[in-house]
Amino acid sequence: MNKKLILLVSCFLGACGGGSGGNGPNLTPAEHLFGAGIGTGATPSHLIPREDGEGYEILSFGAWGNVYDIKRTTNGVVGIDFNHKSFSNNSRIEVFDFLGQQKQDISTNYKSLKDASVEKSTFVGPAIVYMEGGYCGSRCFSISGSDYGTMKLQFGRDIDNATIEFVMSNPDNNLVVIKNSDDLRFTSDRQNVVVTYETANKAYIGYGAKQ
Repeated sequence: MNKKLILLVSCFLGACGGGSGGNGPNLTPAEHLFGAGIGTGATPSHLIPREDGEGYEILSFGAWGNVYDIKRTTNGVVGIDFNHKSFSNNSRIEVFDFLGQQKQDISTNYKSLKDASVEKSTFVGPAIVYMEGGYCGSRCFSISGSDYGTMKLQFGRDIDNATIEFVMSNPDNNLVVIKNSDDLRFTSDRQNVVVTYETANKAYIGYGAKQ
C-alpha cells in the first residue's frame, strides 16, 4: 500500500486532524471536556473540579457548547439582593459563586443600557441562583443554598421587554419570565449582558454573550 493511501485510510479512521482523544474534529469545547452530546444546549452538564493554573480549585460545567468556570465559596456573595435587601453567607455554608475576575468584569464593564442594536437578538451564558435562608439583620438575608446553570435573554422587536430563561442543574430552580429590560446592563458594544432577577425567596444572576 503506498504512502498516500495509508495516510488517507488513517485519516478516515480518525487518526489525523482535529478531535481530542479520538472523539472527532467537530466537537464543541464542552463536548471535548464532558463527552459528545453533553453541554451543547441550555441544560448544564455536571461539574468537573479543576485547577486554575495557580493551585486554586475551580468547577467547570458545559452549556451552549462552551465551558464555564465557577467556584465554591464560604466568604459571602455581594451584588445581589433579596427584595432589594443585601444578603451575605453568614451561616458560612458553601455556595457557588463566579470567579473573582468574572465578578470584576461584570462590575466594571457592564454599565451601558440597551439600544436599538439588541432588537431581535439573543444572549446566552452561565447563571447562579441563591436561595434565601432567613434574616441575618434588619436589612440582610442569609443564604441557605445555591445552584448553577444557564441564562438566556431574548429580545423581539419590542426592546423594552425581554424574555429571560434560567435553566439550572436542579429543575426546581428553573424560571422563565418576561421582564422590563430598562435595568439590564450591557458592555458598551452591546455584545454582552448581565441579568439579575429576584423572586420572593431566590436571587438569580447570569451573564451572556450575543449570539
